[in-house]
Amino acid sequence: MDLSFWFGVVGTLFGVVGTSVSIYQFAASRASSKRQRELQFVLASINSIALQKQVSFELQYDVYKDLYRGEHLDLDVVRTMAMAKSAFSELAQMTVALEGTIDVKESAILDIQRRANIAAELFNDFKEISKERSIPTESIEPVISTELETSNINAVR
Repeated sequence: MDLSFWFGVVGTLFGVVGTSVSIYQFAASRASSKRQRELQFVLASINSIALQKQVSFELQYDVYKDLYRGEHLDLDVVRTMAMAKSAFSELAQMTVALEGTIDVKESAILDIQRRANIAAELFNDFKEISKERSIPTESIEPVISTELETSNINAVR
Protein backbone atom coordinates (compact mmCIF):
# COMPACT_ATOMS: atom_id res chain seq x y z
CA MET A 1 0.00 0.00 0.00
CA ASP A 2 1.28 3.41 -0.81
CA LEU A 3 1.78 6.25 1.64
CA SER A 4 -1.20 8.28 0.48
CA PHE A 5 -3.49 5.47 1.71
CA TRP A 6 -1.94 5.58 5.18
CA PHE A 7 -2.11 9.38 5.29
CA GLY A 8 -5.80 9.09 4.44
CA VAL A 9 -6.32 6.54 7.21
CA VAL A 10 -4.49 8.70 9.77
CA GLY A 11 -6.36 11.82 8.63
CA THR A 12 -9.70 10.05 8.90
CA LEU A 13 -8.78 8.74 12.35
CA PHE A 14 -7.92 12.23 13.57
CA GLY A 15 -11.13 13.58 12.07
CA VAL A 16 -13.18 11.00 13.93
CA VAL A 17 -11.28 11.60 17.19
CA GLY A 18 -11.58 15.38 16.80
CA THR A 19 -15.30 15.16 16.12
CA SER A 20 -15.78 12.80 19.07
CA VAL A 21 -13.87 15.11 21.38
CA SER A 22 -15.92 18.08 20.17
CA ILE A 23 -19.17 16.23 20.81
CA TYR A 24 -18.00 15.25 24.28
CA GLN A 25 -16.90 18.83 24.95
CA PHE A 26 -20.32 20.14 23.96
CA ALA A 27 -22.05 17.54 26.12
CA ALA A 28 -19.79 18.30 29.06
CA SER A 29 -20.56 22.01 28.94
CA ARG A 30 -24.15 21.10 29.79
CA ALA A 31 -23.37 18.36 32.31
CA SER A 32 -22.62 18.47 36.00
CA SER A 33 -19.21 19.12 37.54
CA LYS A 34 -18.64 15.40 38.08
CA ARG A 35 -19.34 14.68 34.44
CA GLN A 36 -16.97 17.48 33.42
CA ARG A 37 -14.19 15.96 35.53
CA GLU A 38 -14.76 12.60 33.85
CA LEU A 39 -14.51 14.28 30.45
CA GLN A 40 -11.27 15.93 31.55
CA PHE A 41 -9.82 12.51 32.32
CA VAL A 42 -10.98 11.18 28.93
CA LEU A 43 -9.16 14.07 27.28
CA ALA A 44 -6.16 13.50 29.55
CA SER A 45 -5.98 9.86 28.52
CA ILE A 46 -6.14 10.83 24.84
CA ASN A 47 -3.36 13.33 25.53
CA SER A 48 -1.27 10.67 27.27
CA ILE A 49 -1.68 8.24 24.37
CA ALA A 50 -0.77 10.95 21.86
CA LEU A 51 2.39 11.81 23.81
CA GLN A 52 3.35 8.13 24.00
CA LYS A 53 2.87 7.78 20.24
CA GLN A 54 5.12 10.81 19.68
CA VAL A 55 7.86 9.11 21.67
CA SER A 56 7.21 5.84 19.84
CA PHE A 57 7.66 7.44 16.41
CA GLU A 58 10.81 9.20 17.62
CA LEU A 59 12.24 5.87 18.82
CA GLN A 60 11.25 4.17 15.56
CA TYR A 61 13.06 6.88 13.63
CA ASP A 62 16.16 6.43 15.79
CA VAL A 63 16.10 2.67 15.20
CA TYR A 64 15.57 3.20 11.46
CA LYS A 65 18.41 5.72 11.32
CA ASP A 66 20.77 3.42 13.26
CA LEU A 67 19.77 0.41 11.16
CA TYR A 68 20.64 2.12 7.90
CA ARG A 69 23.66 4.03 9.19
CA GLY A 70 25.92 5.02 6.31
CA GLU A 71 23.29 4.07 3.73
CA HIS A 72 20.77 6.24 1.95
CA LEU A 73 17.64 6.67 4.09
CA ASP A 74 14.28 6.35 2.34
CA LEU A 75 12.89 9.88 2.37
CA ASP A 76 9.27 8.64 2.25
CA VAL A 77 9.76 6.61 5.43
CA VAL A 78 11.38 9.57 7.21
CA ARG A 79 8.57 11.90 6.07
CA THR A 80 5.91 9.43 7.17
CA MET A 81 7.42 9.12 10.64
CA ALA A 82 7.79 12.90 10.94
CA MET A 83 4.21 13.52 9.79
CA ALA A 84 2.84 10.90 12.17
CA LYS A 85 4.77 12.42 15.07
CA SER A 86 3.50 15.87 14.09
CA ALA A 87 -0.10 14.62 13.87
CA PHE A 88 0.07 13.13 17.36
CA SER A 89 1.58 16.39 18.62
CA GLU A 90 -1.37 18.29 17.20
CA LEU A 91 -3.77 15.83 18.83
CA ALA A 92 -2.04 16.29 22.20
CA GLN A 93 -2.27 20.09 21.90
CA MET A 94 -5.92 19.89 20.91
CA THR A 95 -6.76 17.84 24.01
CA VAL A 96 -4.96 20.39 26.20
CA ALA A 97 -6.97 23.20 24.63
CA LEU A 98 -10.27 21.36 24.97
CA GLU A 99 -9.55 20.42 28.56
CA GLY A 100 -8.82 24.06 29.33
CA THR A 101 -12.30 25.03 28.18
CA ILE A 102 -13.87 22.66 30.71
CA ASP A 103 -12.07 23.84 33.84
CA VAL A 104 -9.27 26.37 33.86
CA LYS A 105 -8.32 25.82 37.51
CA GLU A 106 -8.01 22.02 37.61
CA SER A 107 -6.18 19.98 34.99
CA ALA A 108 -6.58 16.22 34.67
CA ILE A 109 -3.64 16.16 32.24
CA LEU A 110 -1.34 17.57 34.93
CA ASP A 111 -2.76 15.11 37.47
CA ILE A 112 -2.01 12.15 35.20
CA GLN A 113 1.47 13.48 34.38
CA ARG A 114 2.22 13.92 38.10
CA ARG A 115 1.05 10.37 38.77
CA ALA A 116 3.20 9.07 35.91
CA ASN A 117 6.23 10.92 37.32
CA ILE A 118 5.62 9.46 40.78
CA ALA A 119 5.27 5.97 39.29
CA ALA A 120 8.53 6.43 37.34
CA GLU A 121 10.34 7.62 40.49
CA LEU A 122 9.05 4.62 42.45
CA PHE A 123 10.13 2.29 39.66
CA ASN A 124 13.62 3.82 39.66
CA ASP A 125 13.78 3.51 43.45
CA PHE A 126 12.79 -0.17 43.29
CA LYS A 127 15.35 -0.75 40.57
CA GLU A 128 18.10 0.82 42.70
CA ILE A 129 17.07 -1.23 45.73
CA SER A 130 17.13 -4.44 43.70
CA LYS A 131 20.61 -3.55 42.36
CA GLU A 132 21.88 -2.95 45.90
CA ARG A 133 20.48 -6.23 47.20
CA SER A 134 21.42 -8.39 44.23
CA ILE A 135 24.41 -10.72 44.22
CA PRO A 136 27.16 -9.65 41.84
CA THR A 137 26.97 -11.94 38.83
CA GLU A 138 30.71 -11.73 38.09
CA SER A 139 31.56 -13.80 41.16
CA ILE A 140 29.17 -16.63 40.39
CA GLU A 141 30.37 -19.46 38.19
CA PRO A 142 27.71 -21.13 36.09
CA VAL A 143 26.90 -24.69 37.06
CA ILE A 144 26.72 -27.09 34.14
CA SER A 145 25.28 -30.52 34.72
CA THR A 146 26.18 -32.95 31.97
CA GLU A 147 24.04 -35.66 33.56
CA LEU A 148 20.94 -33.50 33.26
CA GLU A 149 21.74 -32.58 29.68
CA THR A 150 22.32 -36.19 28.61
CA SER A 151 19.18 -37.38 30.39
CA ASN A 152 17.13 -34.70 28.60
CA ILE A 153 18.63 -35.73 25.26
CA ASN A 154 17.86 -39.40 25.95
CA ALA A 155 14.31 -38.50 27.01
CA VAL A 156 13.71 -36.72 23.71
CA ARG A 157 14.88 -39.72 21.71
